Amino acid sequence: MSAPVTTVDSATGGVQISWVAPNNGQDTIDAYVIEIADSTSTWKTDTSCDGSSSSVIVALKCIVPMSTLTGASFNLGFDTLV
Repeated sequence: MSAPVTTVDSATGGVQISWVAPNNGQDTIDAYVIEIADSTSTWKTDTSCDGSSSSVIVALKCIVPMSTLTGASFNLGFDTLV
């Protein structure tokens, strides 16, 4: 399975995570678990992307708001280019 790809969503400023569907052996995929490593490299399930949403399952992507990444639980810092 290939690694997810992250990009900045120009419409929202959030981080878009996209992926290729795994080989499911003809089984239905009911949900994806979307996890993000926090500032201590601890993996946490992201609640802003509902991996059981039919739109996420079909689109193979979701957008994590920047406020989620910089808020409590993840507390990730980002440098701004000037």
